[in-house]
Amino acid sequence: MSSLTLRLAAWNATANPTHTRVTAVTAYRDGVACGHADGTIWLYDLVLPTDTQGGSKFELYPKCLLSAHQSPIALIKLAETSAPTPEGREGTLISVSEDGDVIVWSTTDGRCMSRVRSPLQNIRPTSLCLQTVDYQSAAEDLLFVAGEGSVAYVLSYPSLELVYEWQQSHSEW
Repeated sequence: MSSLTLRLAAWNATANPTHTRVTAVTAYRDGVACGHADGTIWLYDLVLPTDTQGGSKFELYPKCLLSAHQSPIALIKLAETSAPTPEGREGTLISVSEDGDVIVWSTTDGRCMSRVRSPLQNIRPTSLCLQTVDYQSAAEDLLFVAGEGSVAYVLSYPSLELVYEWQQSHSEW
């Protein structure tokens, strides 16, 4: 059995990256990801020049438009899936919007791999950390998200299930 993969792109004025403010950015193996104030994320391929006499200039070409967030992108982070794929470990991008929506995207083709709506109640996300934790002879990838507020959330990666909600008041500060 053979398969055919087609990439579709829908470019329109509301999704044009030159019309919205960039709110988050990160680089990955083959390019750059930019989160925007309209809730979209653009993945760009980084192309190095083939002409060595032209200097060290490079170009960015739009690769994917990721559109699922309803509010501005607050944080984005590069990660990898734990399970190997035929091409190796799959690159992912974790995005968190200001309303607490968390999404894991494939940097290969832009598909949404998992999503959780608003587990992060009453905080504006400001910090994102992915950590592998060894616990009782088993390793687990955990995503720590904190923000403006007295609570931090721990999510399982890449499923995004809520593992722990840590509430800490800072009245003495």
